[in-house]
Formats: sequence, structure tokens, C-alpha cells
Amino acid sequence: MTGLILKLSYKAIGEREPMVTSLSECFFVTKNIIACAHQGVNALSIKPENNLKYCKCFILINGFSIPFTAENIYEYQEVGITFIVLSQSYDIAPVQCCKDYKHLNEIVYCESLKDALDNVSLRYSWENRTLNIRSHNLEKYYCTNHGMGGINHLAQFVSENSEGNYDKPEILDPKNRTMTLTIHFEGKPEREAGSPVFSAKTKEFIGMLIVTHNINDGSTLAYSAITSYEFIKLMLKVGITVVKKPWYKRWR
Repeated sequence: MTGLILKLSYKAIGEREPMVTSLSECFFVTKNIIACAHQGVNALSIKPENNLKYCKCFILINGFSIPFTAENIYEYQEVGITFIVLSQSYDIAPVQCCKDYKHLNEIVYCESLKDALDNVSLRYSWENRTLNIRSHNLEKYYCTNHGMGGINHLAQFVSENSEGNYDKPEILDPKNRTMTLTIHFEGKPEREAGSPVFSAKTKEFIGMLIVTHNINDGSTLAYSAITSYEFIKLMLKVGITVVKKPWYKRWR
């Protein structure tokens, strides 16, 4: 199940029309941990928009509206991933990670949201000076895009300073590179970073979209995705149990 992370910025308590900003799409990797794109969700991005004093962030997923703060986020900029650790578990199935990173010419699909930010209907309320999202209609905008896996690349994510500028190192350390996967989709499905990609054969999670590339033929778009291989490495490193598909179901 794919969700959407929103930031609501506002000038004053009780404001009826906050500014809504989409930060990233997202998905569960455990019952209480959300994964999303670091480029969209980080310590800088969850601050109020310019000229506004306050903001509050929400995860919209499977009918839920889940607030979170900077205390919930764990940034892993070196691999382009942010985890949001929630205070409670949700009855939403987490993705099942594929241990392989090579998916050349494999049929894949992406679970995403189409024009959700433009069309989503949010209902707000204020309780004890706290802004809440009472309801939303995100379910109307779920979509699936089919495509094909491409070649792998080793990428390096560079640091961002307090002014929002990226400090690119002169020498790239090969030990700090991240395995990414190029994915080609039919047509031009504009998707946000953070969308999960799955193998059509095994239904396992194989990567998270991060960057869009234009293709010369004008009929397709290619994306870069952080591979599930990198998710597994990171989760094992920080002590998170990885959900894998049972061996007897992997070839169905």
C-alpha cells in the first residue's frame, strides 16, 4: 500500500486554509516503520514554508492520517532513504524485500498515486490548538504502472548544507556508493519519489523510485530506483527485521 507524505504550513493557529506541500510517496517496511525518499523527507524539508511560522506533517495511507515530527524521522542520506518510526503498529502489510538487485529485462510495476496532490480532498480540524486532518480521499488516486527493469548503477548521494545547497565531494569514495536500478515505464507516468516498485513475477519489493530521466524516443520515461538490496543492508545494519517472501512462494 502506497501512501503520501504531506506538509501543512500556516501563519497562525486556527488557520482554515494551510499551504499543502507534497514531500514524498511512502510505504511500510514493518508494521510501524514507513520508508520514503530522503530527498523529500529530511530535517530541512519538514520546516515551515517561507514566510510561514508553523507546519505539521502527515502520512496519508490506507485511510489513515498519521501525524509525525522530526523526532520520528531517521535519515540515511548516504543511501537516499528516510525511515519514519511510528509510536504504534498498523494493520497494513509491509513490503516483502527481494534480496537481488539485478532485474534487467524483468517485468516490473510501480504502485503510485496519480495527481493526488492536485485532487485530494482534505478536511481539517483544530483541537487544543493542534491542526489535524479529519479525512481524505486518497484511495481514489491509487494507480499501477507497468514497465521493465534496466541496468544497475552505483550512485553517491551528496550532503546538503543548512542553506539547501549540495556540497559535492571532489573524490567519490566507492565504498559509499549505493546500488540503484534503472526502470523504464511505458508512456509518461509522472510519479513522485518514494513510490515502491515490485517484480511482476514474485510480487517482491525491488526498489524505491527517486529520479526521473527523459528518454530520446519521447514515448517512455526512465527512473532510477534505490534497490531493495540497499534497503536490506540498511535495515540489517540498524537492527530492523526484514520482511522477506517465504521461499516456497518466491517462484509463484
